Amino acid sequence: MKLRLSTLTLALAAAAVLLLLPATQADAAGGPFDLTNNHYKCYRVVEHEFQGFPVQLVDQFGQRQSNVLRPRYVCNPVSKNGEPVPEPEVHQVCYEILQISSGAKHKVEVRNQFGPQVMVVQFAELLCLPSTKRELF
Repeated sequence: MKLRLSTLTLALAAAAVLLLLPATQADAAGGPFDLTNNHYKCYRVVEHEFQGFPVQLVDQFGQRQSNVLRPRYVCNPVSKNGEPVPEPEVHQVCYEILQISSGAKHKVEVRNQFGPQVMVVQFAELLCLPSTKRELF
């Protein structure tokens, strides 16, 4: 199976999560978004030491055995357009995963600060974990 990794995948995952959060303000189209959770800016991992391992993942689209292959992105909390950073110590590390997919497509509507969007999703490519981070150099 050919893996297709992109920052768009990460953006889709983040947007889908926003649907599940309590609303504190509305976007331009009247949809909810939450200012109590961080926005993230993600950087590609170019050097790393990591040994992959299997995990069982369950989400709204089903349950799948997956193999965590390697870290792909480190995501820092970011202030977008001067908004506060609610949890500056909470970062995300996103790992490339390989899983057997049913091939089923799922049509979803997401609402966030960029407005409502209808998207079709098919393959899981990343697993993002809340993480702590410190700069070493």
